[in-house]
Amino acid sequence: MENEGREATALDHALDVWASGQALLIQAVEDGGLDVLDDIGFVGFLQAFERLRNRTALVDHRVVRDAQARRLSETWTQPNLAGVLVQALRLSHGEAARRVRAAEQTSTPRGAPAPPPTAPGCPPTRSSGLPIRRTSSPCSSAPSVRSWTSAAPDVAPAPRRPSP
Repeated sequence: MENEGREATALDHALDVWASGQALLIQAVEDGGLDVLDDIGFVGFLQAFERLRNRTALVDHRVVRDAQARRLSETWTQPNLAGVLVQALRLSHGEAARRVRAAEQTSTPRGAPAPPPTAPGCPPTRSSGLPIRRTSSPCSSAPSVRSWTSAAPDVAPAPRRPSP
């Protein structure tokens, strides 16, 4: 991330680490990393990747809310924040408006922590204000990407029926 003469912050470091991780993932996929996965591992990878992709919206929503709080539309002499996003990020008007609407629909108070991620199909934890899950449940901890892409389970998939 460009620091423009200022000392690097934790945010700068986090963005650099994310960019490096993304570059590694792209390279692994391009180098045939998906080819070594069986169908179960492949679907597990897809699910883990989708969860990561969906979490970027948390940053996107916070950035938009902070931009509104900073009144960037006044600084950038735009009629609204969507205009700032169009000008600064070169987004289409529709995409900029969609991002602003999405951020407005998520009303997490500034500084409030996001609830921790859970495994697919598992109920949220008490930290999100909803019922707590049992510790003996298979949902007690979300699986890592590595566990999704490990060897196939002991149970073989059901055989496919031949087409008529």
